[in-house]
Amino acid sequence: MDLAKKLCFKHGHDQEQFGPLRTKLRQVARLLLEFRLVSKIKDASLLDLFFPPRFCIVLAAVRSLSGFDDETHTYMKPSLAIKIGHTLKKVAMMLVSQALIEGNTTKETEARSVHTLLTENWDVEVSSHALRTIYQGKRNNPKLLPLTSDVVLLTKYLKEESENSMNDISAAISPEEVQNAWKKLSNVVLTQLMLFNRKRQGEISKLSVADYSNIKKGSSHVLDAQALSKFEQDLVKVMWRVEIVGKRGRTVPVLITEEMKKVLDELVKLRSDVGVSSSNQFVFAVLEGSNHHIRGCDSLRTLSSLSGAQRPDLLRSTQSCIQVAKVSKLLVALEGNSGDPGTLLQGRNLDELELNQDEEIQENQIDESEEESEETEEQNDLLQAKQTETGTKHPLVSDESMTIRKKFKESPLTKKPINSKQQCPLDPKKYLGQKKNRLQLSVTWVTS
Repeated sequence: MDLAKKLCFKHGHDQEQFGPLRTKLRQVARLLLEFRLVSKIKDASLLDLFFPPRFCIVLAAVRSLSGFDDETHTYMKPSLAIKIGHTLKKVAMMLVSQALIEGNTTKETEARSVHTLLTENWDVEVSSHALRTIYQGKRNNPKLLPLTSDVVLLTKYLKEESENSMNDISAAISPEEVQNAWKKLSNVVLTQLMLFNRKRQGEISKLSVADYSNIKKGSSHVLDAQALSKFEQDLVKVMWRVEIVGKRGRTVPVLITEEMKKVLDELVKLRSDVGVSSSNQFVFAVLEGSNHHIRGCDSLRTLSSLSGAQRPDLLRSTQSCIQVAKVSKLLVALEGNSGDPGTLLQGRNLDELELNQDEEIQENQIDESEEESEETEEQNDLLQAKQTETGTKHPLVSDESMTIRKKFKESPLTKKPINSKQQCPLDPKKYLGQKKNRLQLSVTWVTS
């Protein structure tokens, strides 16, 4: 109960997190049931797992629950093993906090001991093999890109459906006809935005009316050029742009064409007529009094199948997001929807239309309810380790400074003393190799 209260207090303000919260609690419950089977303690509670002598039993329960193979050291459910490890660490620290509040030193010592065991041994006993299993699964899977003809077919299909839905709304007589056309139009334009901007479906699906009301146009409104590629920076000068909340609360730009804006304006205008709840803040709202939004992955799956594409599954795969967005932007520019397409495409081919491939793209797990949930802490740890490795500067200590002063007291080319700072005549990489380290020189010589 305490774990559930903590999670609800942290994420309870966001309805999107209710599903992941239930999943996390079910994972803990499954672990407890497996622990009872392995330990043969029928009435064991969650607290019984956090007793240092039972750590090996907990490991056995996690391996059994995740389908660990003793011969190949692989998991059937590697992600489950990793997630359970992070949850156990959080629960251990919760117990430490409770013990400190209660003044129970025995309970505090046991909880800290379990947390130490998890920190020092979990990567060796569990997560290393789980991560290796995940990596091998990705490495052995071929990475297929969608056919350009399928991308063109889907783009044209969405454009036609958008026009047809707009006409249906204009010609509708009964409220039911307006509602059906509004639903269809909402799914179509959501899919168009996802494909055109190669964003996570959860980000664009949660576009709010308040954010859309701040829609902008022109280069004077571009606040973060690093979030857009060079080609997109050209497009944003003649396209509409709206900023939404993305991953980790960052501001994410979304480009909108004139046709898309007309459709979005129509959706917002007819909200009250089709029965959207007044408390629903989303542009792509679910009708019938709901406060939720429609799921972009469902829209993309349905419309890609109806488009007549040869491989609709590739149109919604992760690796195809960049390719689909690239072709979609090219088609929009060629159709003249972005001002003067000649100035945007002059002297460029398809490969030169960079779309900032370093941007992280969440995999569209269409059949999984945790698609929009928080990342695993393992990925965050790896990211922090990478940033520390590449971004930290280490000043020279006195011994290292003296070594460099003696080594480079005279020029290696002229063999003459150096009396003042001058431009280094040699490439430092040739002296120090390609790897950066604490002894790497700057572009000036160090004099005595």
